Amino acid sequence: MAKSKSSILIEKSIHALISSIEIYNKPDFKYREENFSILIVNAWELLLKAKILKDNNNNLRTLYIKDYLQKSDGTKSKRWKYKTTRSGNYLTKDIISCLNIIDSIEEKLRSNIITLVEIRDNSTHFYNNSIDFVKTIHEIGSASIYDYIHTLDKWFDTSLNNYNLYLLPLSFFGGRSIETIPLFDNEKKLLEYIKSKQEEFPYNKTDTTHYSFNVKVSLTKKSQGSSGLFLTNDPKATHIQLSDEELREKYPLTYHLLCQKCRSRYTNFKEDSSFHKLKSQYENDLIYCYKRYPSLNNSGTPRKFYSSAILEKFDKTYSKK
Repeated sequence: MAKSKSSILIEKSIHALISSIEIYNKPDFKYREENFSILIVNAWELLLKAKILKDNNNNLRTLYIKDYLQKSDGTKSKRWKYKTTRSGNYLTKDIISCLNIIDSIEEKLRSNIITLVEIRDNSTHFYNNSIDFVKTIHEIGSASIYDYIHTLDKWFDTSLNNYNLYLLPLSFFGGRSIETIPLFDNEKKLLEYIKSKQEEFPYNKTDTTHYSFNVKVSLTKKSQGSSGLFLTNDPKATHIQLSDEELREKYPLTYHLLCQKCRSRYTNFKEDSSFHKLKSQYENDLIYCYKRYPSLNNSGTPRKFYSSAILEKFDKTYSKK
């Protein structure tokens, strides 16, 4: 069976996202932030277009741009045709136009994508020697990757759990000083714009989408005999150890609190077998549920804690108030 047009765009979008991360994480890559911004914007644009196609029965005309003809007096006619490129192919809507079509996008996510477009559009004026710029792009980019994974799952029920998607820490400078240069006016204006948006959309760990992350890298020494809890389903994945406090922040909902949330969120919620069956579908995915076992060898009956992200899965089944 042939793939739908939206499915093809989703695949290309995921490839663009992975390419952006691979390039960013390359050692000593001279055009790192610029290439990352170009590819991740491309990933978002393709994902937005896939969403528009999905919502419109894969009708490509929903992505085409109307070009209204002019009358002899110079006024716009009611007659139109679709714009084409120099090669004769139909021209499709740009990423900002796609953002304006999809009403369900949160404002902080919309601002994150628009900021990435600003970075892409001005990429020829950027210099990697500016540490403020490098750190800011890392914060915006990390949040965008998180938002992309969340949005892909929400819109298309597609998970990227098989990939290790993260931006490496800013850098480790081995025995050399960091060269700094003054920021040019366009760099200053962009960083001021990003700072204003960071203040408008401050980071909140409980949110499902983010404008920017707060990047803080620290190294700690840990004895070999210490035990830890690792949030990963993949034995090959990079292990990130979380404290009890961080686990509570990521998974704040006990079963009782989850049911309370559902009762206040939905008009038709019932704590019945259908709910338990639905809930169990996500309990083996660390995005939605963390299981704490009573013993170190993961035996016994675990206590389950849920992240707020699971509610968005329930939104597809229950009616929101």
